[in-house]
Amino acid sequence: MSTAFAARLTWPRGVANILLCAALMIGLTYVLQKMAGMYAGLIANDSGTPVNIGNNAMASIVVNSLAAIIAVLVCFAFLNHQPLRQLGLHTLQWQLQVYAGICAAGLVLCGGTLCASVAGIIKFEGLQFMPGKLLLWLLVIALGAASEEFFFRGFVLQNLLPALPSWLAVLISALLFVLAHSFNNGFSAMGAANILIAGLLLGYGYLYMGGLWFGIAFHVAWNFIQGPLLGFAVSGVPIPSLLQQQATNTDAFGFEGSLIALLLQLALLIFMVQHFGGLRPPTKTVIHTAQVSA
Repeated sequence: MSTAFAARLTWPRGVANILLCAALMIGLTYVLQKMAGMYAGLIANDSGTPVNIGNNAMASIVVNSLAAIIAVLVCFAFLNHQPLRQLGLHTLQWQLQVYAGICAAGLVLCGGTLCASVAGIIKFEGLQFMPGKLLLWLLVIALGAASEEFFFRGFVLQNLLPALPSWLAVLISALLFVLAHSFNNGFSAMGAANILIAGLLLGYGYLYMGGLWFGIAFHVAWNFIQGPLLGFAVSGVPIPSLLQQQATNTDAFGFEGSLIALLLQLALLIFMVQHFGGLRPPTKTVIHTAQVSA
């Protein structure tokens, strides 16, 4: 985040930028879905009847993610008037952020799944080895996770941090994160609580580390381990998996709909806050880190 942008930004302008970006994202999603549906229709049948790609989880994630990334890049350049390197990818020690994100997500998910399995809450009934599908889903999940981090942490936070207290900016971005997931299958009060804590984790990860790499790595690892590896639905989206769970044992929203996930994420958030020194990290630290690393 450039100091010139931070100096001239007010909270009404920041909110307006976020709303305009969200509107562009929705419009692009609609257009890209129609285009993809027409293309799929030409391939699937001779009549060229458009196909509703919303019924295809992988295609829908790819289209929605591309729309989000394009919208963020356009708005970041033309509304924020900042070079793309300020989005949060040019950061010091980005490799360390990636390792930390992967380890944190893996610890919560594998630990939670082990606890649930020992307690008899979930049971695995088989193994389906499918390296091609796993690799493809890893790429799709990475695209989806990056698009969400670009918007909720890279764009939303950068338009709120200069004008609001850091804790409030993170809370607003987390609530928007919950709202975006509220339309998913199986969404519940427990799912909302889990997504809220996840949004706070990712938001504070962005503040403490001064970039997007922790959030992207955590998000990718979380969704990939949860879905294609362990067999949970990912925020309500069922995905083919390596481990097969008994159908009656899993929440429709996935691991994110469980009390175990909530408690473990809350513990991770508390650890992060205590380790990095409080709920109110100075906004100037984030700005300084981004500038130095750019």
